[in-house]
Amino acid sequence: MDKYRLVFPPTVGYMILYYLFYKPILNNFEEHKAFPLLLGIVVGYQLYDLMHYFFHHADHREGSYMKMMKTYHMQHHYKYGTIGFGVSNKLWDFVFKTEIMPGGDKQNQEAVIANAKYQK
Repeated sequence: MDKYRLVFPPTVGYMILYYLFYKPILNNFEEHKAFPLLLGIVVGYQLYDLMHYFFHHADHREGSYMKMMKTYHMQHHYKYGTIGFGVSNKLWDFVFKTEIMPGGDKQNQEAVIANAKYQK
C-alpha cells in the first residue's frame, strides 16, 4: 500500500464540483433551495474523501467492520479494479452487481467483472 497516497486535491475537486453542480443548480433552483443542496454535495464529497483517506491509512482492529471494508476497498484498488467500488459500505455494489464476493476465487470474480462490463 502506498503510504503517501493522498485524497483528491480539494481545490481541484471544488472546481469540478463548481462546474458540474453549482452553476446548473443555481440556474434551475431558487436560492433558498439551491444552497442547502449545494452544501449537502460539498459536505458529502468531503466526507467521502476523508473516509477514503481513513481506509488507506488507519490501522483498523482485526475483525471490525472497518477492517473488513478496508480489505474490500484494497481489493478494489489492487486486485479487482473494475468491481468493488464501495468505500464505506457495499450497498451500491450489491445494487449494480459489482460486489466482490468474500473468499471468492479468481474465476468467480472474473465472472462478476464480465457481468459488470456487459451491463455497460
